[in-house]
Amino acid sequence: QIQERSNKEVMQEVANQMQREAAGDLGERIMTGIEDFDFKFMGYPLKSFMIVAGRPSTGKTAIGLHMLRHMARHVPCGCISVEMPQEQLLRRMTASEAGVSDHPSNLQHISKPMVDGKPHPQMVSLVKGAGVVSKLPIYIVDQSPISIRQIASVARRWVQKHKIKVLLVDYLQLVTGSSKRGKDDRRLEVAEISAGLKNM
Repeated sequence: QIQERSNKEVMQEVANQMQREAAGDLGERIMTGIEDFDFKFMGYPLKSFMIVAGRPSTGKTAIGLHMLRHMARHVPCGCISVEMPQEQLLRRMTASEAGVSDHPSNLQHISKPMVDGKPHPQMVSLVKGAGVVSKLPIYIVDQSPISIRQIASVARRWVQKHKIKVLLVDYLQLVTGSSKRGKDDRRLEVAEISAGLKNM
């Protein structure tokens, strides 16, 4: 049976929440590390569903990893990677943490020259970055193909075992649906996957 609540009852909850936010208590929200986003939305509300969309090679994975790396400083996080292997994800997070390019040409450059008889400062930053990232509570599964049911199974296990609060799926269009109808129509399959992730 569908339950209804009066506007007066819900309005009291809204008023209480607004008072808490005015006092600086953001409740079930977590900062993403993206300043403009955090300022506009007061962080990311947990238990919500967000899709980062854009054309190919516009930085969607980079944004997702940046947010994940920042949020993992506050809560355990999970990452389902359908496109990129775990090693590459950790490499990108390490380079981002260090503020250093992980392009092979740059790595060759900074691995050789010594500065005042010491390793190149960027290489030192990479080593420190690797130490930081390795300690963050980020749990990764890299598998392709993977279905929405398999993602839900992994997510449940991580919630029980590691108490994760955030799950990044990279990326939605490579996930497979489970219904026969969806397999015949890609639009229906993407809608099913989106609904499955939101329900999760």
